[in-house]
Amino acid sequence: MKKIFIVIIVLFFIAVAATVVYFLGDFNRGNLSADKTPEATATPSDPNIKKYTNTELGFSFEYPARYGEVNIEILVGGKAGGQTGEKLTGTFSQQEQLEFGGITDDFSAGRSGLLTDTRGFLEKNGNYYFKFVAAKPVEDYEVLPKEIITKDFGKILILDDQSFEGERYGVEGPVLGVGAGRLAALVNLKNSKFPGLVFYNWDVQEIPLAEFKAIINSLNVF
Repeated sequence: MKKIFIVIIVLFFIAVAATVVYFLGDFNRGNLSADKTPEATATPSDPNIKKYTNTELGFSFEYPARYGEVNIEILVGGKAGGQTGEKLTGTFSQQEQLEFGGITDDFSAGRSGLLTDTRGFLEKNGNYYFKFVAAKPVEDYEVLPKEIITKDFGKILILDDQSFEGERYGVEGPVLGVGAGRLAALVNLKNSKFPGLVFYNWDVQEIPLAEFKAIINSLNVF
């Protein structure tokens, strides 16, 4: 009888430990179901084009099918995403030169800032400002768009290596910018958690302007 009781106690503690490990792991991955990335589907009009739709975050876009699948990860504070808040990162399984990302309003990073550390942009008095981490004054990051695309849901800013002041004037040291031979597209979302995204093209030789703009022009925010 005593042996049966001991076995029951051991099994109970094993079950409790497994439950704790599961929930801790789930927390570190983030609580948004965006972690379970919706699968992109081929468009009926062109099998060489896929459409990715994320109803939870409120956006969709089309891209060349050869890019593979879209993968989204939510990085939670205390991990690679930063010290506090959350960061969304989106990548493509067969195209490493394109990514997209955004951050929550309470995000702060324990490192130098990245272009994907964005909350979208602010338009004020005809000027445009990159919304970096909330601790940084938005007026410090005015941008001069290479091009502005106007959609039903708002504007998309196309940025290049002349868009940020630090890059334009060759400021020494780490500066926030796009980088030579690269492009970016900045858009505001209607999602309260992730208010904005940037699509970052790391290599215009690999993804030319026309191809990048076709992806960005297909973007829809809802």
